[in-house]
Amino acid sequence: MPPNSAGYLHGNLEHHLDHLAPFCSLMNWPLIVTESEMFELAKLYYPELEVRLHHPLQAPFEVTDQFNFIVTTLPRALFDDIFCIAELTLGKRLKTGWLPHGHSDKENLEPLAKEETLFVYGPNFICGTSSQTLVPIGNFRAVYFQKHRHFYSTLLDSLNIKQSFILYAPTWNDARNSSSLENAADILIQNLSDFPFLIKPHPNETQTPRSIQRKLSSTCWLDNFPPIYPLLERTSHLIGDFSSIGYDFLHFNRPMFFLKGQNKAAPLHKMGKTVNATDLPAELHLPQHNLHAAREALYHATFGKQVPWETIAKQILDSINYDS
Repeated sequence: MPPNSAGYLHGNLEHHLDHLAPFCSLMNWPLIVTESEMFELAKLYYPELEVRLHHPLQAPFEVTDQFNFIVTTLPRALFDDIFCIAELTLGKRLKTGWLPHGHSDKENLEPLAKEETLFVYGPNFICGTSSQTLVPIGNFRAVYFQKHRHFYSTLLDSLNIKQSFILYAPTWNDARNSSSLENAADILIQNLSDFPFLIKPHPNETQTPRSIQRKLSSTCWLDNFPPIYPLLERTSHLIGDFSSIGYDFLHFNRPMFFLKGQNKAAPLHKMGKTVNATDLPAELHLPQHNLHAAREALYHATFGKQVPWETIAKQILDSINYDS
């Protein structure tokens, strides 16, 4: 019997793929994508995932016809903009569940007020109203990574990714000027030239002229590689700014550095040391043992206590009422 549920990724949202793909794979649901680039990335990097490519104009009709519940990273208002004609034509309204694409200190939760079902990591992800269904899902990406650890280890080895390296993972340059990439990348490349060093820019930044120019002169850039946990397992030190990757790195409880910027410090920044790009690499040698307990506490507050995925999957299915 085909599944009544599926995931839906609209457009080239590579940074959303690493959330929907593991979730759908763990749930044994297909993931519908509308762009060939996302289809190829999903097929390449997410084992055991059924991924289907539909034309963006036809996808709403095909999805509405075949499924009853859709998990998506789109707020319901944006989802309705895409699916309203298909739903009116077919006389059917899809139920949706919103899946977060990272625990971000930049997140604006107001657009989520109309969501029917919210999948949340843990205690710190508080939003919505009492009328909403909140379903805790824990750190499901870490669960998915552990399930496919050998696959990813072999993959990284084939790409000549070292067993241990320093990772710089900045966010994108949004309206708040959250990204440190423009001011820090060249300095870090120069100062960390003697270290195993990898830059994973946000997908929204990879096609800017400045980023392309940098990549031509440096071999430490990694683009079009959505899965983050395989990289974090090999990361000895994380350098970031306001990227949600910092919360994922709490899983490994290793040293973190946050580059000074225009924004106020976020709660995550207390889990590492805030520095200027010129302070590195000198700061790399200083231990951060005093932060181990705090990182562990923030991790559990963010993702909650991890329970067996089978238990979570049952709670997810129980929360979906297809007939109401």
